[in-house]
Amino acid sequence: MKTIFVSIVFALLIPTAVYADDDNFHVGGRDDRHYGVSGDRHTSDVEDWYAYWSIGVSNNHYPGSLDAVLNTLESTPGVNRTQLALDMLGFYWPVNNQTILGFVISGSADRFEDSYGDYLQLNHYLYGLSSMHFFGKTIGDGFYVRGDVGIAKINMDSNFGSATSDNGNGFLLGIGYGWPISNESRILVGLTTSSYSVESETYTTTSLTVGGLW
Repeated sequence: MKTIFVSIVFALLIPTAVYADDDNFHVGGRDDRHYGVSGDRHTSDVEDWYAYWSIGVSNNHYPGSLDAVLNTLESTPGVNRTQLALDMLGFYWPVNNQTILGFVISGSADRFEDSYGDYLQLNHYLYGLSSMHFFGKTIGDGFYVRGDVGIAKINMDSNFGSATSDNGNGFLLGIGYGWPISNESRILVGLTTSSYSVESETYTTTSLTVGGLW
């Protein structure tokens, strides 16, 4: 699959080299809960279950020469690179007043696009078992640590074709801070690092996200 990535990148670089001098370059329901106020700070009770989604920015690194090729593509005039991070379909259940355990799909999207509309997008996925432990009085309050482990997959999509890797394995480690904003809603800001071992290659991602836990 790595060979396919490199081939697609060079397909994008060829028109870039030709037109680089052109000024116009194109290339089940929950129970009712209450929350209290301790000073000016909201606190929330433990719920039966939680949903979690987040979005943010990422910084992706690739194995061997692929990382260098993609960095060259990023520095090419007229090519824009966008790197996003996402947690989706997260469902957790409380273990105690400070810890939740569940599953979530985490990942990142790394997109290169020129003004012709040619694009290359690499998507990293981790379908993982996940746990968060909060150091505040309750779940969603204060500093927390997070750990995920599960099945990893890399997907490539472009206007030249697409490919999906075999299943691999991966993990995620993170730290962050949570703010309860109502009896059932909390804002989480997290910094994570992920590693994906796919087809004997290692891909890594560092992400900064803002999410909701409710």
